[in-house]
Amino acid sequence: MTDGYFGIDAANLAAQGDWDNSLVDHVLIDWVKNNCKRLSVTKREEMLDQIHSRGGDLRKSKIKRYTKDAISRVTMSEYGVVPKRGGAKSPDANNTIWTATGDDFHAIVLRPVMRIFEDGGKNSNHIIVHHCRKGDIDHIDKKRKSAEKMVNTINNWFSNNIPAFKNVKVIEDVKFLGQKLAKEYGEKESEFV
Repeated sequence: MTDGYFGIDAANLAAQGDWDNSLVDHVLIDWVKNNCKRLSVTKREEMLDQIHSRGGDLRKSKIKRYTKDAISRVTMSEYGVVPKRGGAKSPDANNTIWTATGDDFHAIVLRPVMRIFEDGGKNSNHIIVHHCRKGDIDHIDKKRKSAEKMVNTINNWFSNNIPAFKNVKVIEDVKFLGQKLAKEYGEKESEFV
């Protein structure tokens, strides 16, 4: 790293001990992504953590990626359901749980709307559990804001245009899974933010 293999700017930062700089992180992420294609995302993250720790610093931008099994454990623990493509009805409460990534959120958020049209009204509290499969801290922040904005737009439109939905939410809540695990972000794995 300090020999300039990844570029002079990143080499200078690493030589000064600034391994947690976002430029160094992005250069390493790109290199691992391009040269370790057969590794899973989790293995790539572990490799990046090891590289940073050899540089004398843990990555400040450490991000948790959730597998399907990890998502299932969270939804089972919080709502008593394993997520399904068509939403999972909670046995303990009148909740339907939907899981969405940053990539498929736009499609998932419309499913509760379609369910309302199919059922002829709201029969359940729709809750979306959101996480991002890829991207850095900025990407996650952007996707979270976009998700909140989209849900607010849907809820406001229904409330303002359909009398039966006056002051009624189509989607009760969007829960964001903790993914920014460095101390300064205050997020914890498998907990909602």
